[in-house]
Amino acid sequence: MKKCLYVLLNTTFKNELELLYGKGSIVEITDIIYSTNAKHLSVSCKLLFTDIQLFEETNTEGVEFLIKECWNYLGIEQSKISLTMSVDII
Repeated sequence: MKKCLYVLLNTTFKNELELLYGKGSIVEITDIIYSTNAKHLSVSCKLLFTDIQLFEETNTEGVEFLIKECWNYLGIEQSKISLTMSVDII
């Protein structure tokens, strides 16, 4: 599932990702874990962006939106998703 989400974010949604964070920006998926206690998916990822001004405008909301759009492609129900993200500039 990590690999599939990685490919969707960085190839299918590549144009949207570059519009939000600059040309050459990528999202690395670290872990996808299902929490049985909280009954939700926990996605850990790292955003590598190139344009600081674009990042200041969108922050991490753009990645959250793109990950939720990826669930539609995967055919997974819109369950609760918690996102843990770190950011770095390339």
